[in-house]
Amino acid sequence: MRIYKGLNADDYELCHPVNSSDFSTIREMCDGTPRAGTWPVPPMHVYRDGGRMDVDAPWLGSHVLILRPRAVAALGKVLRDYGELLPVPCDNAEVALFNVTHILEALDEAASTIARFRNSDRIMEIEHYAFRESVIGDSIIFKIPCHQSSSIFLTEAFIDLWRSAGLTGLDFTPVRSGGSQTA
Repeated sequence: MRIYKGLNADDYELCHPVNSSDFSTIREMCDGTPRAGTWPVPPMHVYRDGGRMDVDAPWLGSHVLILRPRAVAALGKVLRDYGELLPVPCDNAEVALFNVTHILEALDEAASTIARFRNSDRIMEIEHYAFRESVIGDSIIFKIPCHQSSSIFLTEAFIDLWRSAGLTGLDFTPVRSGGSQTA
């Protein structure tokens, strides 16, 4: 089983908080906890400067997906099996934030290479991922609980759904078995 992360290409739109201090708010809030009705999503703006292309998933980061209505219409049912779609106040586009709430204890910490904060068990960086396929099972989207604001992990099944719907804005990179990969 190959596991991937979403990746932004240089020429795709960005969707960022209007106030730069809200980057950390979004990262902290997208920890797998359901937030529907309890979280005031900060105001956002879609940036198209520099010749960026309009896409179905303007980029914010690997820990969350920002989706336009076409992506929600195409994948909304599947996405709701793994998280929640939250409305986003955006001054120049209609977008939703996909908060993954499907958390799996899928990381095999003993087989992974993990850097921890000094004098702590908290994970700073995961340099090499090893996943337990038996825990992932047929899940196509998940996060891991051991690293705050983990990246969203995707399987080939998700990538196939994305591509078959003709959606744009995400590239996919395999989680490497070596080198530096930050969760």
